Amino acid sequence: MRKSFTVSMIAFIFITLGCGGGGAGGGQAASAANPFSTSVSTAFTAGISHIDGKYRFTQNNYLLEGAQKISALGSNSIFIYLTPSFRSDYPDESSTTWPASDPAGVDGLAQTGPYDQVFHLPFKTIVMTTLTFANADRVQGIAQSQDRLNAEEKEFYQLTKYLYSRFSGSGKTFVLKNWETDGFAAFLGSTIGDIPQNVVDDLIAWLSARQRGARPQ
Repeated sequence: MRKSFTVSMIAFIFITLGCGGGGAGGGQAASAANPFSTSVSTAFTAGISHIDGKYRFTQNNYLLEGAQKISALGSNSIFIYLTPSFRSDYPDESSTTWPASDPAGVDGLAQTGPYDQVFHLPFKTIVMTTLTFANADRVQGIAQSQDRLNAEEKEFYQLTKYLYSRFSGSGKTFVLKNWETDGFAAFLGSTIGDIPQNVVDDLIAWLSARQRGARPQ
């Protein structure tokens, strides 16, 4: 049994923590017929998104409640958010499952009770829009700030390290992603005409820092 751990990115970071033969990833490499295919070691199927819903069935933690319902439907994939806005995106009602104080980074958030329980549900693919506590979605000017880029990279490194140490061999694939890059770029720049070069530079620097953090060491 061989562990595989692959990371790839086109605004996505795939972290595959599976078992199987062959090289890292265990999947098919991009072919001439499909040059944009991404190699992962488990089949990717469409799942169900769960974020900031407007109704609920219980008074439990909203992240866990929704994930359990999605799992009960038979979906083996889920799309959630891992961001500093976790308390408003997934509120506690009568339960007190979120920590009293915010974690220092996304790796700490991933280790909280609700996220840990979701990760241990029988999902094969867990897609997460991931924003760091250091920068969240404040990307403006980041290309000119090495300290901010270092902080972004460090949080992604710590998160990837945690997921690998905790779920290696589980067969799960974690996809760490940003919000829609085209819409994000237009929001940062202008919805009329070309996206300004400084916005492009900021996005390249930001996405590159995230990728460096998730690169296997």
